[in-house]
Amino acid sequence: MKLREFCASAIPLVMGAITAERKQQRGYFKQLAGEKRMIQLNELEEFRLRAYENNKLYKEKVKRLHDQRLIQKSFVVGQLVLLYNSRLKLFPGKLKSRWSGPFTVKTVFPHGAVEIYAKSPDESFKVNGQRLKPYFGGNVNREVQTTILQSESD
Repeated sequence: MKLREFCASAIPLVMGAITAERKQQRGYFKQLAGEKRMIQLNELEEFRLRAYENNKLYKEKVKRLHDQRLIQKSFVVGQLVLLYNSRLKLFPGKLKSRWSGPFTVKTVFPHGAVEIYAKSPDESFKVNGQRLKPYFGGNVNREVQTTILQSESD
């Protein structure tokens, strides 16, 4: 066999072997890349689960602290209460009280709802119990406020 024929027949064999080896390497590298990607996805999932757990613990802690500061209010039928007027927040008056009343408790419903009335039980309305507080004082005249100022020379 001549050198030319030998080279002509050997080159495709060598090239075929090189191509097969490269395909095998590509498959190996693809497998490595797939494994690396799976590891990254698993790490991401673990990170997400840790963040979820931390968030859950934080919410439980905040709820516990919030619940400790809540004051349980219990109202009795016939009790005098004051009603918080949240609309006064929109139109602030520095010295104007946001509490109106006194009102009388007509009925106490479960889950904190309370039915109150001002003058007659027929004109009653329901409010959230969180907007009420017990009233312990006498009558308050909200129309007239008198302040007497005296000078030091008097």
